Amino acid sequence: MPEPDSTSFSRRAWLERISTPALVASVGAGFVLAARAADAPGAATAPSVATGTRVYNVRDHGAKGDGVALDTAAVQAALDACAADRGGIVLVPAGDFVIGTIELKSSDGDSWYRAMILEMRQRLAGLTIQSSYTFSRSEDTTQASTFFSDATNGTTSAMPEFIPDYNKGPSDFDATHNWVMNFTWQVPFARGLSGAAGRVLDGWRVSGIVNVRSGSPLTVFVQSNRSRSQWAPSLGPGLGPDRPSWAPGRDADNAIVGTPDRWIDPAAFVLQPAGTFGNTGRGELRGPNLRSVDVSLSKIIPWAQFGSGSSVEARLEAFNVLNRANFGMPALLAFAGAADNEQPFSTFGRITNTVTSSRQIQLGVRVAF
Repeated sequence: MPEPDSTSFSRRAWLERISTPALVASVGAGFVLAARAADAPGAATAPSVATGTRVYNVRDHGAKGDGVALDTAAVQAALDACAADRGGIVLVPAGDFVIGTIELKSSDGDSWYRAMILEMRQRLAGLTIQSSYTFSRSEDTTQASTFFSDATNGTTSAMPEFIPDYNKGPSDFDATHNWVMNFTWQVPFARGLSGAAGRVLDGWRVSGIVNVRSGSPLTVFVQSNRSRSQWAPSLGPGLGPDRPSWAPGRDADNAIVGTPDRWIDPAAFVLQPAGTFGNTGRGELRGPNLRSVDVSLSKIIPWAQFGSGSSVEARLEAFNVLNRANFGMPALLAFAGAADNEQPFSTFGRITNTVTSSRQIQLGVRVAF
C-alpha cells in the first residue's frame, strides 16, 4: 500500500495490507495516525509521544513485518492490550505487515433518552399512596459494553461503519410505559373494640405494590455471518451477528402473533441474499408486557414477656395475587444463514419461561426484643 500523504489513515485500509514507514494507532481516542518516513532509506520516525503515554509496539506482540508472515494476531494483540489499558499508542514500525481483518476498538456509541414522569403522593386517614408513571423512549447504537462489540447481552449486530444508523434502535431496557404504585392502609374497622376481639382484630395493616410495564424491544437474528462482514463480536446466548429481512408485505405492525407458542410469526421474515445486510431493524418488535400485584397483611402485637418494647409481627404475604403468567423473551434466532431459501428454526418465536412466579402465599412471624 502506498505511503499516505497526510497524517490521517483510514480504518478500512487496515483490512488489506499495511506497508508504511511508521504507523501509530491511538486506540483510546479511536483514530489512527501515519507518520511520514524519515529521509534516510529504511528509517522511520514516529510522531512525538507525550511523557507517560503507553506505547504498544506490534513487534513486541510477535509481528514480523517481513511481507511474508501473517501478522494479524500480533497487530490485534497490540490493539487489545492498548484497549484493555484504556488507551495509549499502538506503534507499527517500518516494515511490510501482512494482516487480515482486525478490530480497532473505540468507545463511540451514542444514546438518546426522552421521558415524561408523573408522580403522586397522597396521605388520607390511615391510607398512604405513592404512584409513579414514566412515558419514555430510550435509544442507542450500542450498550452493555466498554467497546462496540464486547457486549454479551446487547442486541447490536453490525459494525456501524457499514451502514449509518444501522444499529440505532430502542435500548434493550426500553419500556414505553412503566407504572409503579405502592400503598399502605391501616385497617380501621376494629378500632374501639375491647377485650379479646380488639386484641385480635385491631391494628392490622394492608400493603401492596402494583407494577405495570410495556414489553421490551425484540431483535431477530441470523445465526451465521450472512452479510460476510467478517465481524466476530462476543455475543450472548441466542444472539447472532446479522439480522434477516422482512418478507414482502410484512413489517413490525403485523409480525407479532402474541401467543407463548408463537410470539413472532416466522412467515414475516426471509433470509437476505448472501453478502448483504437484512432490512429488519434493531428492537423493532416488542415482547410480552408485565402486570404484577403483590399484597401483604401484617399486625404488630406488643409482647412485654420478651422485655420492654418487645413485639411480635404476624405477616401474611401474597405474590402475583392475580396469578398472571408474565412471559419471558421468545427465541430470537430465525435462520441458520448457511444456505439460500432456508426455512426458519422451529423454535423461533417460542417462549419457554416466565419472569415472575405463579401466585405464592407465605406466612411469617417476626419477634423483636
